This record gives sequence, C-alpha cells and structure tokens, in this order.
Amino acid sequence: MAGAQENKRATRWLRWLRGGKSDLGADVTQVTESARRARSGKLVPVPLLVQRIARALTQQPSAYALWVVFLLMVFRQLTGLHAVVFYTVEIFEDAKSVVPAPYAAIIIGVVEVIATYLASVLVDRWGRRFLLLTSAVGTTACHASLAMYYAFLHHGYDLDDFSWLPLLFIALFIVNCACGFGPLPWFMMAELTPTEHKNWAAGMTGFLNWGSMFLVLKLFPTLTTYLGEYVAFAIFSLNCLLASFFVFFWVPETKGKTLEEIQNEIAESRGH
Repeated sequence: MAGAQENKRATRWLRWLRGGKSDLGADVTQVTESARRARSGKLVPVPLLVQRIARALTQQPSAYALWVVFLLMVFRQLTGLHAVVFYTVEIFEDAKSVVPAPYAAIIIGVVEVIATYLASVLVDRWGRRFLLLTSAVGTTACHASLAMYYAFLHHGYDLDDFSWLPLLFIALFIVNCACGFGPLPWFMMAELTPTEHKNWAAGMTGFLNWGSMFLVLKLFPTLTTYLGEYVAFAIFSLNCLLASFFVFFWVPETKGKTLEEIQNEIAESRGH
C-alpha cells in the first residue's frame, strides 16, 4: 500500500497494527521511503550480487541483524520442534505412556492449536525477545525432563506410576515452542532484515529453515535407534540452552519499533 502511495490506507492499517497509535506520520513516511528504495532496485549481475551479499554479511548494522535472523531460524529447528511433531506417535510408543499413542498425538495437536492462539495474544504484549527467551528456557527444561525419563526407562526402572509424564512434558514443550521459537523467528526476519536485503535474505532464511528441518528429521530416528531416546532429547536440551544464551546476549527487541529505529540501536550497540 505504501509502495503505491496510498498513504491514507497505509496510515489506517498501520494505526490498527499499532493498536490505535494516532501519530503515525513519520512511520508512514519511513515505510513509504523504504518501499521506494526497494522498488528502485534493478537486476544486477551475479558476481555483483555476491559482492553485495558478502558486504551485507560483514558490515554493520546489516550484518548483525542478518546473522541474528539466520541463527534464529537454525535454532528454531534445533529445538526439536518438528522432530517432536512428526514423531509424536513413535515417541509415546517408546515411552510406554499410559495414554495410547494415537490419542496422545491428538491431545498434542489440540494443545498446539490453543497455544498458537495464546501466542498471537502475547506477542505484542510481552515482546519478541522475552517470549523467545522464555521459550528457549522452557524447552530446555522439557527436553531435559524427557531425557531423564527415557534414561530411567532405558536402565530398567519401573515407571508405570509416572507413565503420564511424557504427555505432560511434550505438551509443555509444544506450548513453549508455540509461544516463542515456533512463530517468532519469522517475525524477526520481517522486522530485522534491512529493506534492501529482504529479497535474497528471505530466500536464505527459508533455505536455512527447511535445510535444518530436513537434517533434524533425518537424524532424530537414527539417534533414537542407535543411541537411545534419552540421548536425542539431551542433545535437544543442549541446543535449547545454547539458544537461550544466544537470545539473551544477541537478540534485540523489535516490538513497536521501526526498521530505522532498530538499525540505529544496533549501530549504537556495536559502536558504529
């Protein structure tokens, strides 16, 4: 809309997105200018495009923002989100859960739907960074708990009285993911990526996301078969712990900020 100079309509929609904020003139101008710069781009030779990408990945503030986006997308898969979703039935069968595996999978699906709605309510109240950090810490605890459960089971302990625990841990894991590392890396891609780099950065982000998911989904059954479920979940727990440190030390807050404001804050924090 802003790209077509429909400023009135753009203002109305931006006011709705910002929750009724009345003074949006500067924001609309910035969005319009960003769209104009993006439209002014022309096709460039591949060698020149490679040079531009290399420069974007090494020069601040664009480099910082892009690496944060890319690493968030990799960590999104390393949390084990899709491994748990794709192999839910097998996980519950191996856990000897009191709840039959097909029913447990249905329960987890319902929990995911409810948690996704909850995330849509919380994302603009609590901010992206806080939800990402909470998600990383929560998934660390859930995976660690599952790893311990499977370790006890692997070593022959009688866990019949606790066979409901895997359902609880996985449900909590799904809630934590749905409120953080499930949707928010995509939010951060849209809000952190500089306008002039959005085209190729979106492609790179998608490649990292789907490539990481492919590797995790291929490796998960191999790990569970040859090393045991407790090893797989221990690795996921370590990944989530690393993700929490990454978010705490490097991910900026983007809630309610324009791209220019975010870039200025990054430049100041990096001493540029």
